[in-house]
Amino acid sequence: MMATLLLASMLQVAPAANAGVETNLQTHSYAISGSSADALWDQIHQYGPLYARDGKRYAAYTHWNVDWHYDYWRDVGGCRIERATVKLEAAQTFPVWTGRARASTWLQARWDAFIANLKLHENGHLQHGMQAAQAIRHVIDRIGRAPECATLGKQIDAYAQDAIARATHADAQYDFDTRHGATQGATLP
Repeated sequence: MMATLLLASMLQVAPAANAGVETNLQTHSYAISGSSADALWDQIHQYGPLYARDGKRYAAYTHWNVDWHYDYWRDVGGCRIERATVKLEAAQTFPVWTGRARASTWLQARWDAFIANLKLHENGHLQHGMQAAQAIRHVIDRIGRAPECATLGKQIDAYAQDAIARATHADAQYDFDTRHGATQGATLP
């Protein structure tokens, strides 16, 4: 558990553009202070969220998880999906600069640009999770029927696991390509 204060946590529901996918996004923050870019970076690397893949701390982090559930309906023609839900649960963590008022206007402006670019980067990760959820919803809605319910379930689950694996790989490649947001301007001088 991080030693920093958890300053904010709020539940948001995604817009209707994600029709068919229930989406819950939690936003968390951690406090940092300082009056120089170096001091801010030092605290980000001390208190920022821990990335499990490499054991390093970063300025922000987005974690997403996709879950799906369906009910079968068996009739003389075989088996089909009767009802289904697809859920995207996500959490994003960002720094909050508590010492802002004591810093120069130049550093404040730089911080504002950094945070905007950091949010842009993290929303890219969120989009990967949404793409996986939408792909799963799409296949469930269009799968049709199968002679056996077990076969239908295996088809859906295999596709869903593949969609999640592709999105997870896209997340890792995205961080590699953007150097964890640095090429998108998520850096301080």
